[in-house]
Amino acid sequence: MSYVLHILLNVYSIEPCLLTQYPVSDIEPNAVSGSRYLQRETQENKLKREASAGELVKMAESRVHNQFKLTTKNNVRANVGEEVTLPFHLSPDTSAVATTIRWFKGTECIYLYKNGQVTERSGYEGRVSLITQELKRGNVSLRLRDFSWSDRGVYICQVIHGEQKEEAAVGLWNRGEAVQVLASGSLYLQCETHKDKLKREASAGELELKMFKEMMNQLEDSNHRLGEKDKLLGEKDKLLEERDKQLEERDKQLEERDKLLEERDKLLEGKENELKERRQEVEERRQEVEERRNPELPFKHGEMSDTGSILAVRRRNSKDLPPFMGGETSDTDPTLPLRRTNSMELPPPSMGGESSSPDSPVSPK
Repeated sequence: MSYVLHILLNVYSIEPCLLTQYPVSDIEPNAVSGSRYLQRETQENKLKREASAGELVKMAESRVHNQFKLTTKNNVRANVGEEVTLPFHLSPDTSAVATTIRWFKGTECIYLYKNGQVTERSGYEGRVSLITQELKRGNVSLRLRDFSWSDRGVYICQVIHGEQKEEAAVGLWNRGEAVQVLASGSLYLQCETHKDKLKREASAGELELKMFKEMMNQLEDSNHRLGEKDKLLGEKDKLLEERDKQLEERDKQLEERDKLLEERDKLLEGKENELKERRQEVEERRQEVEERRNPELPFKHGEMSDTGSILAVRRRNSKDLPPFMGGETSDTDPTLPLRRTNSMELPPPSMGGESSSPDSPVSPK
């Protein structure tokens, strides 16, 4: 701890009085040892230590930035229409990104760089700029495009960091133009009156107010854009909700269709079963109709006889004889009826004057 304090004292020239806020006389005699002191240290003393350390850090940072100075030339010359650079650097090289940079022409602030934001006075918009990629190296030079006769004069660069404010001046003139001694940058600040300084500060305040208004306008624009985006998002959310509802309705419709299809499938199955039953009934009725049409035929329709002709054949295992079939003829006379085979009836009666065979005698007339 003492080694660190020694470095702070030597490097940053910190006054020793700041390190004696806690004199040894204020510490209890029984708590002088480090371990006991920390155990008995109150919360109030801890907060005091933190505040004191913060003050030391701020002072160290302030001392570090207090070391830079602004370096430039006394005068810069250019021809009309050219682009000219007014050279200013921080010495030693110190980053100027987190600083406030003001550029004045005489008592009028023409350019302001603060918190990464830039504001230009009307008449210089688009003509003046910093070399932003060189700010880390301490280069705070100003570029002026399209140099004109009215741009002649003394330009002042002011760099502010915390409580430190450094400024330097440079004269910008046309080539070949005679310059008065008092017009050089180094002598201009020495001869500047307090009134002119106040004018410069007022002009810088106006430009800062302009920057603030521009920032507010940007915030309003961004808020307006955010509002529009919110509206668009709200509309998209509504569309998504409507689509979700449509999808839900479609899902319901599909479910209803599935139910209808299932019911139709069941109906089709029932109808198929009914058709099968009806077919069976039709078949049974057809058989009954056939039986009713031929109740006396105890045979099956279409059975074949021994000779191959379609005859009424007695059913198998039936004791009934087939009925008389008309149309039978004898061998000699097809017009005469013959006795049935295996018939117990007497031969047919004699037909007068006719013979059953060619050898039989002819009856007298």
